[in-house]
Amino acid sequence: MLNFNIKNKIKENKPKIILICGAKGGVGKSTLCYNLALASQSLKHNTAIVDADIYGPSIHHLCGIKQQAPEIKHNLMVPITVKNLQLNSMGFLVPKESALIWRGPMISKAINNLINKTIWSDLDVMFIDMPPGTGDTYLSLLKNFPEAKAVIITQPQQIALIDTVRTIDLMNKANINIIGLIENMANKLYKNKTQDFCKAHNIKKIGTLEHDQNIPFLSENNQSLFEQNNKNSKIILQMAKKILNF
Repeated sequence: MLNFNIKNKIKENKPKIILICGAKGGVGKSTLCYNLALASQSLKHNTAIVDADIYGPSIHHLCGIKQQAPEIKHNLMVPITVKNLQLNSMGFLVPKESALIWRGPMISKAINNLINKTIWSDLDVMFIDMPPGTGDTYLSLLKNFPEAKAVIITQPQQIALIDTVRTIDLMNKANINIIGLIENMANKLYKNKTQDFCKAHNIKKIGTLEHDQNIPFLSENNQSLFEQNNKNSKIILQMAKKILNF
């Protein structure tokens, strides 16, 4: 069992915490979080995913897990395991199709429980799927886990990059290291757009994923892009290596 509480951490057992984030919704954060975690696991890192998207958790859908309450042992949650990934999600704690109307303190407590009240086993790295925006979920995590590092997901369109600037600003103000930016759903119309954006904001570009029209089908059928053995799956593996070596 690992306790993520900062005051009680043992340095030798401290896993890497990677925030998969971006202020703009719909840019593919959850899909990339899941695929990067699978790539991490394939590289022999014991890997977990926490779905911290309070209002729209979707990792359990991508993993093909029906909504279920996690097993409880000694007042702690047992993560659900799928494809050797350890998983805990707001989607397990909130009734299906229920609107979640929570204020900041309740959100902070829920996120703390997902991470600190779960029996993680021999963990090397944890990917946290963050919600869009820059609200209470971010503030809670950045306060309690200042050693976390951020990977920013965006599409190349200007409407997405406008919100991406806000994510960068938040991380800089919170003194959170930004590993870099991933361009998702790239197309020729916006060639070099994110490269110029990264230079302007002094962050590294981790990689680019081209638009893949098969992703909706794969997601609906509980299949991952990483497992398809194509150009994009190889790119995901290389991006995971860069992220884990940061």
